Amino acid sequence: VIDVGSGTTTIAPYFNTLARYISVDIDPEVVKALGVKGIESYEMGQLPSIRLDGESVNAFVALYVLHFKIAGSFFSDIARQMKEGDIMFANFYRIADDRKQILKEQAEKAGLHLAPEVKDTKLSPGRQVFWVLSKSPGPAENLSQYIGGGLGP
Repeated sequence: VIDVGSGTTTIAPYFNTLARYISVDIDPEVVKALGVKGIESYEMGQLPSIRLDGESVNAFVALYVLHFKIAGSFFSDIARQMKEGDIMFANFYRIADDRKQILKEQAEKAGLHLAPEVKDTKLSPGRQVFWVLSKSPGPAENLSQYIGGGLGP
């Protein structure tokens, strides 16, 4: 699991015994603080060069990240690390439709498939939506349907 934009409050405790967890953040101080805690952590610019040694990244998680200004290479950096069957799960919290459209175009240009957006009607209705992306439609569509069943009507 690669947690993109982890911040200092990471989801690492949920994965540390189940999978390799990697934190990626734009802030070098966050990377340093997590390193002190023993969490494998990198700066965003290092994402394309993270050595996986044959391991697959099953999931990229980007929670409360995409409403910030992100680098134009954000999705292409993720697409380079992604293998067939891997997914990216992200949320948008109070983000304008025109901003989502720009990000959608960047993701598609990077070769990523975006499953239908899942509207949150339970956790924070009307304020956030979820995206699932993958290199081909299958994995993204499957996860999107699954989470839609738990967050939708």
